Amino acid sequence: LTYLFLQANSTGPALGGLPGENIAATDGFAYSSALASKATLKWTDGNLDKWLTNPSKFAPGTTMAFAGIGSGKDRADIIAFLKGG
Repeated sequence: LTYLFLQANSTGPALGGLPGENIAATDGFAYSSALASKATLKWTDGNLDKWLTNPSKFAPGTTMAFAGIGSGKDRADIIAFLKGG
């Protein structure tokens, strides 16, 4: 799990330290136009929760193949992990 979130891979950018950063702002990664359209926003707890709940609702047209996480507790745990807590 740590590898998936904290280290870059061929699927997407590293997610460690993501909270508080601008959306779609990691250098060297080609974001979908749907997510790039959110680049003026930051990855707040609220935006992370919306993304983790339903990425295609948060950024309609996203190319990410991830259906979302239904459990609020699981989403909160992931957000805490990304924040280092």
